[in-house]
Amino acid sequence: MIQKKLVFTTVIFLILGISGLFAQYEFMHRDGGSYRSGFMGSPISSFNFRAPNIVVFSHSWQEGWESHNTTRTGTYSIEHEYGVPFLNINWEDGASVRYLMLADENMMVLYTGNTEPEWNLIWIPYYAEMGWGHPTLISDVTASSTLREGHVLYAATPERLGLHINRVWAVEGGVGERLFIMPGTQAWRLSISIGYVHFSRPYLFQQNSRPKKIRIFDAIDETIFFDMELRDTPNFQTINFSSIERAYIIGSIGLIIEILEIYPGTRFNHMCINSIVGWWSQ
Repeated sequence: MIQKKLVFTTVIFLILGISGLFAQYEFMHRDGGSYRSGFMGSPISSFNFRAPNIVVFSHSWQEGWESHNTTRTGTYSIEHEYGVPFLNINWEDGASVRYLMLADENMMVLYTGNTEPEWNLIWIPYYAEMGWGHPTLISDVTASSTLREGHVLYAATPERLGLHINRVWAVEGGVGERLFIMPGTQAWRLSISIGYVHFSRPYLFQQNSRPKKIRIFDAIDETIFFDMELRDTPNFQTINFSSIERAYIIGSIGLIIEILEIYPGTRFNHMCINSIVGWWSQ
């Protein structure tokens, strides 16, 4: 009888854990919207996620006057390894694929390896809000300090803080460190992904520290705009300065991001930021 109760309790916790995990990503099902790659006039691919766990992939392209479209349907699941989310898709034809997934309500970036994205996707309704914008490299960045390990310098550069993974900016400690950022003349929000993100070594996310609380300053006179607490996830989080009175010139005057608190690493005293990209709109 005790064994049966233990099995029943384990099943209940497993069900609650799975349902809680899907609740974290309920935004993927909003209004039947799809995450899309490509722009008007170019080949367009999209992932449409439907509750509870259906995914439809479509790819459309133009050849001369002829339009072509292919679709593929499957089921998906999301699991976390050491806090890093992975998207598993099983297609109806028997094929399967596993992605490291960094996502929020506006964008989804999928990786099958340790460097550049396999897919860089934007939620379709967000295109309209952004004036058909897309995330792009910040124009310039410098840091108050940088970690060096042997021949590796974990410097803050637009490329290192772009959409690649396994190319972090890292410092010893972290609290009090600053990034000086030029978002770009038309960027009015930033997306940040924290921690050390690695496809085949996801444990590095928890072993290294991550920023927990940050402060945003005007780079000219160091006026404090706001403080922001970050969730302990590598998923993208939005730093939105569109409501600031001087937002229209922030792109040209720059921002300062100061680390106020960190999530401590379980092994290393190195604080890492995976990505900071600006949103360019036209």
